[in-house]
Amino acid sequence: MMKKSYILLLYLFVHGFFQPYELLAQYVDLENAKSAAKNLHESVLIVRFPVNGPKIRYLQNRIKTSQNEKTRKNFTKELAAAEELNKIRFTALYSALKNKYTFSPFLIMPDSNYNVFLKGKNEVFFNEKAEIDPTLLCKNNTYYLLISGDNQDQYVLVNKELQKLDKPFPHRATIFLSGLTRVINRGKYYTKQIDWMNKRLVNLL
Repeated sequence: MMKKSYILLLYLFVHGFFQPYELLAQYVDLENAKSAAKNLHESVLIVRFPVNGPKIRYLQNRIKTSQNEKTRKNFTKELAAAEELNKIRFTALYSALKNKYTFSPFLIMPDSNYNVFLKGKNEVFFNEKAEIDPTLLCKNNTYYLLISGDNQDQYVLVNKELQKLDKPFPHRATIFLSGLTRVINRGKYYTKQIDWMNKRLVNLL
């Protein structure tokens, strides 16, 4: 009986001792999330769109250097398929952002331009036709990034240092039957992710 009483007292002591610190940590996380959301709201979201640059450059090079006509045709066909997939994915992503993301302005860059952007080049952003448009510029030193997650169709929200922020700041959406949704309807998969992120950011203001 005494042993059970001792365990109960120990539990109450530990629980009562740490609970205020847990509440304080939750409060700090919430305030940090609100501050980050405010910063994003007043700046811009940069979306890094994966374009499979290495694969496309490889195919282009093989088309130029191959001496075999049949091989060139095969590489040409593969290149066209890769470029068409990029077009389909970009159209779906742009539509999801345009229709569901209202929290801040957004810019989309091919991920192959990210390093030159970090070095100071600003003419790196796509217009709605997936063409580099020199009139689209990032005018903010503060920005947040939407980058690829576990696959090219999953997007995660991070700060400019590519760091995940603590909850309740949104990071990645959990989509029911995500693999199936992605295969059947890529546009719906993008839309659900962007809508989820936008709603949680709005709730932090």
